[in-house]
Amino acid sequence: MPKFVRIGLVVVAVMMAVILVTLLLLPPLPSRFAYLLSKSDMPVKALSNLRALYAGITMYASDHDGTYPPDLEALFQEGGPMQKPPGGEEFLHSPHLHYFAPPPGVNQKTAPLNPETVLLRYDHKGYQAIVTADGSGKVERKPAKSP
Repeated sequence: MPKFVRIGLVVVAVMMAVILVTLLLLPPLPSRFAYLLSKSDMPVKALSNLRALYAGITMYASDHDGTYPPDLEALFQEGGPMQKPPGGEEFLHSPHLHYFAPPPGVNQKTAPLNPETVLLRYDHKGYQAIVTADGSGKVERKPAKSP
């Protein structure tokens, strides 16, 4: 067998080995990327959940003559404006979720809140998602704690 044929066969064998190893390693990669993507969009999901809670707060207030709910559980009680989604218990009872209930005298119709007043906040892993009294929301990186 000529020398160039042997070299060609070796090159083909090496290429097949590289392709085989690549195909064996390829299936785990998308799941790793999906895991990283799911962690990176966590603040956006939290903001979306906060906006849904804000919608429930405004519906509650309109049903109760402008009075804000005393806590988030009031949104999900019998006759409340919202239903708990499956798996929503974790988010509602998370230590990272904060609802700043306005004082009892504050009424959405007669004495509205300042639009910049923070109603809902979710702090987690260096990010915080905030929804204010006017319904606007934002996600920002929390400043690092100084030693």
